[in-house]
Amino acid sequence: ISLIDDIDISNDIKEAKAYSDGVVIILHGNNEYNNLPSPNLQKKCRFYIEQGASTILVHHAHVISGYEVWNNYPIFYGLGNFQFTLESKKLDWYEGLIVTLNFEKIQDSLSVNFTLLPTVMDELTYNVKLAEDEIYKQIMNQIESLNLIIRSEKSLQKHYEQFVESQRGMYYEMFNPYFNKNILFRLIGRFFLAKILLNSDFKKMYLNILKCDSHRLAMREILKKIIF
Repeated sequence: ISLIDDIDISNDIKEAKAYSDGVVIILHGNNEYNNLPSPNLQKKCRFYIEQGASTILVHHAHVISGYEVWNNYPIFYGLGNFQFTLESKKLDWYEGLIVTLNFEKIQDSLSVNFTLLPTVMDELTYNVKLAEDEIYKQIMNQIESLNLIIRSEKSLQKHYEQFVESQRGMYYEMFNPYFNKNILFRLIGRFFLAKILLNSDFKKMYLNILKCDSHRLAMREILKKIIF
């Protein structure tokens, strides 16, 4: 996995701008099934625009998100799935967006215009077609609703806190050393192991590792050597 490094990305933007009119970033970020960016992701994307990026396209959530225009340049926080041949119980798994971009340079200024083309994927055959009629309107209305939240940092923070809370059980499962065994072991991890066996001191230590760059990077190197 290539981790997001703000310094490297900033340097890459500046290097690319030295021999091009515009810079488009395709970023692998955000949480699966989250229709909105995390506040941290929004902060990063806005920073990349300020560093000189002309457009940012974010993937990874597998569901459509909204977008915003920051310093005159667009940030698309999630294009959903175009064609992804795995089943899902979530209906928006089968929806996606095609973004067309038009770049125009006038003297030393670059303008970016765009259009959105919603797509739908057949749940059985995975064939893809452009959304039409009511489905088209539904997706476009959803995007506009998401955009309103994205424009409000307070609303976005509230949504993110709600989303994280909804994922609590999944992360509890990950404390279970038998996470991938079967449903019984996963339930044990979700409802018993993390809540009962992992005491407060352990949780504080684990939080400290995650918050501290030095500890987190060291732990990542250790796990890489164990796994690979």
